[in-house]
Amino acid sequence: MSINTFGHLFRVTTWGESHGEAIGATIDGCPPGIEITQNYIQHFMEKRRPGQSKYTTQRREMDLVEILSGVFENKSTGTPIQLLIKNTDQRSKDYSEIENTFRPGHADITYWQKYGIRDYRGGGRSSARETASRVAAGGVARAVLSELMPDLQIQAYLTQIGPDKIDKINFDWKEIEQNDFWSPDKKAAERWAKYLDKIRKSHNSTGAVIEVQAANVPAGLGARDSLRLEMGYSLYGNDLDENHTTFESGLGWITKLDKDNFVGRDALIAQKENGVGSIRSFLRAMDEATRDLPTKIDQKKTCSWVVGKLVENELQKPCKRINKINNFELHLYGLPSPYWGQEQIVTGLLTGQDLIKGLRGKELGDELLIPSVMLRQGEKIFLDDMTLQEISLSLNVSVRIVHDAQDIVNKALGKA
Repeated sequence: MSINTFGHLFRVTTWGESHGEAIGATIDGCPPGIEITQNYIQHFMEKRRPGQSKYTTQRREMDLVEILSGVFENKSTGTPIQLLIKNTDQRSKDYSEIENTFRPGHADITYWQKYGIRDYRGGGRSSARETASRVAAGGVARAVLSELMPDLQIQAYLTQIGPDKIDKINFDWKEIEQNDFWSPDKKAAERWAKYLDKIRKSHNSTGAVIEVQAANVPAGLGARDSLRLEMGYSLYGNDLDENHTTFESGLGWITKLDKDNFVGRDALIAQKENGVGSIRSFLRAMDEATRDLPTKIDQKKTCSWVVGKLVENELQKPCKRINKINNFELHLYGLPSPYWGQEQIVTGLLTGQDLIKGLRGKELGDELLIPSVMLRQGEKIFLDDMTLQEISLSLNVSVRIVHDAQDIVNKALGKA
């Protein structure tokens, strides 16, 4: 069994069995000089630790992490980091009745058929116990990311159990760590508690949906590989039932769930293969950014904002919110891209001439806002090498580049 390793630049190998002496992880590729302490990793382990509520496994493990190598005086040395977590509450006799029985929906029979042997005590490597090793390794990854890119934000939360979804109107980031379900909707968490009591008493089980948001992710971060494949590979590598588990990103959230259930922040980049997902992500980000706006600004101002043609109509709602601000007016203009299929684009690369042709004669006001993903990188940022100054002179308007939804609002209102 060789599929226990994840990643490329930062490589994690987990080891150990549910009822063995210990489990752990070996990390290769951690940069030197990163501050890593046992207490820092333990903070994440405490969030995962079993037995903290009646809705998780009742196995009681302290999940204390030991750092065996790769760290000296609380700093990473650049050599492999070995993490160890001792098992203290394994009760193997509880599994004696299934020694000769395969559990439905579990990896028992697959292990037996593939390897001719299986560890029936809790499932061995196919137990959810193995995820403790991943959390410990994730703590080290968080330490690296916090130091190298402090603006990066990653947050996961539960949005659905069985048929019951959260109400996005009740979405509260602060609520996520305040209930047993890590849900941003307090009322949904209260409903789920009653629902799971009924499910448990009927000796049944149910599914759930977890969403993960990553904001302020630098372009080019990581190894050149498929993010979807890597994430799907790591998720399917634990004890989830593959017949009933779905990993989706972007377009998948819309086709497999409900298009309004896709939640994302600051994901402006719309890849051709995944345009719809990026649209939903950006629209949600704009919705969040325009919820809490001032009632007026001191100095009268008019701005224009150019976007991809496909999202022009759907951005009318947040723009109407902005236009309720006294002394402020925002004009929204959608331009098709001649380089990507119009049905798929959110923005799409533009030439300076495309922009001038599409906006000439329009009421642009004091300032024109252009999302950075509509432009190529470098000093001459349009495809035909026109500069911002040339665009500004041609359209007789000040031009500013914006990078995400919040940046659009801030710069429009003169905050940045």
